[in-house]
Amino acid sequence: MAFPISSLPLLLFSFFFLLLLTLHQLILMLSSSSSSSSSSSSSCYGPKTYPLIGCLIPFYENRHRLLDWFTELLAASPSQTFVLRRLSARRTIVTANPDNVEYILKTNFPNYPKGQPFTEILGDLLGCGIFNADGELWHTQRKLASHEFSTRSLREFVVNALEHETGARLLPILSSACAARRAVDVQELLRRFAFDAVCRVSLGTDPGFLDAALLASPLADAFEVASAISARRGAAPVFAVWKAKRALGIGSEAQLREAVRLVHGSINEIITARKKEIEEGVQHSDLLSRLIAGGHKDEVVRDMAISFVMAGRDTTSAALTWFFWLLSHHHEAEAEVVKEAKKAKGRLDYHALKDMKVLEACLCESMRLYPPVVWDSKHAAGDDELPDGTRVKKGDRVTYFPYGMGRMEKLWGKTCMEFEFRRWLSASGELVRESPYKFAVFQAGPRVCLGKEMAFVQMKYIAAAVLREFKLRREEGAVEQTPALVPLLTAHMAGGLRMNRARRLASSVLSLPSSPEQPLPDEVVLPEADMEENEAHSVEPEAPMRDLNVVQASKLKGREARQWFARQLMLPEWMIDVPPHLDRDWYVFARPAGNRCFVVSSNGTTISRLRNGSVLHHFPSSLPNGSRTRDVSGPASSYCILDCIFHEPDQTYYVIDMVCWRGYPLYDCTAEFRFFWLNSKLAESGACNPPSTYHKYRFSVVPIYDCDQAGLHAAYSSVMPYMKDGLLFYNKHAHYQTGNTPLTLVWKDNCCSQYFLDTDSKGLVPTQQQVVLEMQEDGKLTTSDDPSVTFGCLQTDFIQKSGLWPGNFLRFAIRDESVRIVDGKLEIGDLQFISKSNRARAFADSYSKVFFQYAARHSPLRIEDLAASIQPSLVGDGKIADVDMVG
Repeated sequence: MAFPISSLPLLLFSFFFLLLLTLHQLILMLSSSSSSSSSSSSSCYGPKTYPLIGCLIPFYENRHRLLDWFTELLAASPSQTFVLRRLSARRTIVTANPDNVEYILKTNFPNYPKGQPFTEILGDLLGCGIFNADGELWHTQRKLASHEFSTRSLREFVVNALEHETGARLLPILSSACAARRAVDVQELLRRFAFDAVCRVSLGTDPGFLDAALLASPLADAFEVASAISARRGAAPVFAVWKAKRALGIGSEAQLREAVRLVHGSINEIITARKKEIEEGVQHSDLLSRLIAGGHKDEVVRDMAISFVMAGRDTTSAALTWFFWLLSHHHEAEAEVVKEAKKAKGRLDYHALKDMKVLEACLCESMRLYPPVVWDSKHAAGDDELPDGTRVKKGDRVTYFPYGMGRMEKLWGKTCMEFEFRRWLSASGELVRESPYKFAVFQAGPRVCLGKEMAFVQMKYIAAAVLREFKLRREEGAVEQTPALVPLLTAHMAGGLRMNRARRLASSVLSLPSSPEQPLPDEVVLPEADMEENEAHSVEPEAPMRDLNVVQASKLKGREARQWFARQLMLPEWMIDVPPHLDRDWYVFARPAGNRCFVVSSNGTTISRLRNGSVLHHFPSSLPNGSRTRDVSGPASSYCILDCIFHEPDQTYYVIDMVCWRGYPLYDCTAEFRFFWLNSKLAESGACNPPSTYHKYRFSVVPIYDCDQAGLHAAYSSVMPYMKDGLLFYNKHAHYQTGNTPLTLVWKDNCCSQYFLDTDSKGLVPTQQQVVLEMQEDGKLTTSDDPSVTFGCLQTDFIQKSGLWPGNFLRFAIRDESVRIVDGKLEIGDLQFISKSNRARAFADSYSKVFFQYAARHSPLRIEDLAASIQPSLVGDGKIADVDMVG
């Protein structure tokens, strides 16, 4: 069969290429044979080597398990070192010996630069950036970068960037996934998080890669492609192959060229725009702006900026992926980390993160087993001999291997393959600092990672913020086996890490009626009500329910909206007894008198809805998308749902809870987290500004305190800008759920509420306690609880004579002698019918309210009883400590 003439040049190229390759390998074999006899025994423990092709056969056979294969070879070597010879590649010395690592990275550092082969592998992408430079160029860039990384302003900038990315993106995405019972790929979320964070810090830009829509980012994809192909260059059995593909511009090398073009072009555009902003006097705190301000050439600035992005882009996300996977299998360690994270109240600042010793120990143990960078190579500038006796020839590739070092029994003992975080903690709980040449995750010596401290800050921030709110478990049905590690430039988890619904410590019980087929007309504003229990208009019949979709809920109108919002508020039970750990687990605040309501801002307007779902006010506000004024701070589809009390005298909505913010559901977050967001986000929106002609109503956050003695005293005795109606107590771990819950409690006395004892229909305090109950179809008289409590039953003839109907709210008097308390339960033996309740009445009394009103008349729970249950918060001189508001 004759070959076509057109294919002749390619055949000739292939023939001469293979010929040159064979001659090159013969020269390498001849040159190495003369030195093999004098080399150390390390070569005896390497893979089986053949003439001409070297170890190509065992290398190919183990190509899918290179890391474990290398680890086995190192464990079999007495010196924890072996020599590798490959076809058309430099002789490679691989070591897991800490003495060798120290010698390479520190003692004889000048003899082990990155070297020309390494810089050639990454040169297309990194150029002359700090991570790809040697000699004087490296010294200059290192000195410059070292100064920038040590500044306090950069540390604060990093924490602020983490706070935004976590609070505004990561946690809401996990919360949404939890509410929808949807599994998430934690590795992908962390990868997106890391890219956003490193771009903020390094470039001063926000790519929005972790926005709720999780859209693609051309720049992030270009970095991904460029790093993956560059990594495959270094791991290729035959280096000449990728060099030939690069020369011809084909295959993966063509993809790399296009990715590098996009990366370089994007960074150059950012540099040009930033220089113009700096000339105009705009201040920036990111690394790129600092480098530009230093007067460096654009190419130097670009290469250093790309190096910073590459260093922070995947290392922390890779480390955290393995960390979360390990913690999901080691519940004792997880419990210790959660306990420590929850001790940090409010904002996770630099100092709070620094004190998290258990978390850092778990991160170190995770990186010992799964280091973000599994190996690192240098190239010998001259002949040498390592401390274990291994001879090094000029040009040899010398690789230290953190992955294998973490699995050496000689270094870590018989538990080397186990996750044992306590190896990093002393008996007193302090961190045990291992030698950086034994735990070489962050390199060591002159090239030690400049961003080590910043990396720990980022990893600790994310881990603490996530674990305070979520339990992460593998997706249901996932095969319980160790995931495969993909050794690219960083250690990715093959197939990602899908976690089972990102489960929280509790689940939401909110629900949503089926959406109407046709949109309903806007409601008219209804008359205002006087008090929470006497809200205008009856409750709509309940609609068929399904899982909550707050996006749809924010768009409902008319009857459909009233049906959903009715009975959706989280309502407190009345405090009959002091709950355990009141000072440790609870918040307290003075409840404003007024109408309890939801406030919803969406689609350019704001609506407040009473407890029965009817509209209280329809108005423009400064809440996100709460008025027709364009909101540039977020997407046009964002909305908010706040739990408020409207205080008529000063026309103010006092916000007591946050259910959704900018489209992110928070109802499945703990009260501790919701109150933190409430205090930090509401003020930023401008809703707390004084009223104006356009914004008639003001919003104000109710002062919330930890329920220690100082906080209880402040809530009870301090003068508030509103009329008090008792105290509200919120359990810090409570999630927002509909209806009455014992995790929120209300307490009153004569000093902090004018509504301490219930009044009759004329507004007077009756001599006998009165109660409002709902009549059911069978005549039973029940409370508003779910499940309800039955206090009596009406005869059929009485019902007919009195013209009563099921669903009527009826007022009864209770004779003291008819009430008994049995085993802590309230029993009523006789109810005296008074009348139908006022038509404005929307709900019957709750069981806890009836019990509280009875106790208030006979043996009330006093403020002194609450204070006596709390341990004093003392300062050095024995005085009560000053009080701080939550958030």
